Amino acid sequence: MELRDDRGFVAVLDFLFRRFRVGGEADGLQKYLDPALAPLGAGRAVVREKLREDRVLPLVAGLARWGWPEATNALLLREKLARFGVQPASPRATIADYAAAARDARPRLRRA
Repeated sequence: MELRDDRGFVAVLDFLFRRFRVGGEADGLQKYLDPALAPLGAGRAVVREKLREDRVLPLVAGLARWGWPEATNALLLREKLARFGVQPASPRATIADYAAAARDARPRLRRA
């Protein structure tokens, strides 16, 4: 999601939960530590990100950030987003829910 302010382009967020006006950023440590991604060093990468965030924050109600552990664990991600007031509209069905429904719907033969 692209954000703009009165000075123009601010940033592209990874996610924007419009109903809650909360931005979301999926960041990994490589962004700061890998010389290919931070050729001027981790310190400058952090400062650049901080300046970007200073312009993003007035445009959103909150900015949730998560890394690989949360991105690969629905419970952790849900907890992280809940801290910013982001709640799912309704619980989503899981594969286990569908399997249980199919198992319950399957006709069973009765033995005499």
